[in-house]
Amino acid sequence: YDDGCRRAQPVLLEPIYKVKVIVPESYMGDILGDMNKRRGRILGMDLIEGRQVINAEVPLAEMGRYATDLRSMTQGRGRFESEFDHYEEVPYAAQEMILTICPNPSMDCTIELDALNVGMLNRISNKVETYSGKALNVAMGVARLEEKSFATGFMFENNGKMFEQTLEKEGVAHEFVWNKGSVRVNYKIIDKRSMLTEINDKGDEVSEEKQIELIRLVEKLAKKCDIAVMSGSLPKGVSAEYY
Repeated sequence: YDDGCRRAQPVLLEPIYKVKVIVPESYMGDILGDMNKRRGRILGMDLIEGRQVINAEVPLAEMGRYATDLRSMTQGRGRFESEFDHYEEVPYAAQEMILTICPNPSMDCTIELDALNVGMLNRISNKVETYSGKALNVAMGVARLEEKSFATGFMFENNGKMFEQTLEKEGVAHEFVWNKGSVRVNYKIIDKRSMLTEINDKGDEVSEEKQIELIRLVEKLAKKCDIAVMSGSLPKGVSAEYY
């Protein structure tokens, strides 16, 4: 699947709207300058009954506050109409950076057995270790689709470097709040009958000081990102209200 996505060279599309703006002629300069800031393309201008009619194509992502902004620019004397027209590829410079926040990463250890014998000796036939967390998986998935992502969250000193190496291999930029202790280990035990047994660790505690540090880091990173994904369980010491 991952290889197929890369070879298909997917692109990010955005909806483009046709916009008609009707304003007194004296506001033309302000309207045209504002359209340029919104990545708008002017299709034509007409003078009808003493008012300028501007026809343009504008990405929907840039139209969020337009009604309020137009009212402010024209002192309430301008109006506009809009309707969906088509999709276009998002220019690279305008593509969104996705910030992923992982408060409780985990090393997932998948163990394969011929049979799980409770209360007896079991021998492993295969073992796979992966370094993940729900939000970190999102960051890596976004990177595999050749979009921009940034990972943050809590990380732990004893085995956290393996997570950094995994993210760097996937091309994901990252910055974590580091804590003493170890990243939790979750075990998935699979036998030949395809029965799955899961054992999840809670991990080490995160201090209130470190919790505040992560909030401040997210506030700083959010200024550079357009979308934030917060996902996963919370570590010991962090209340359910933290999200």
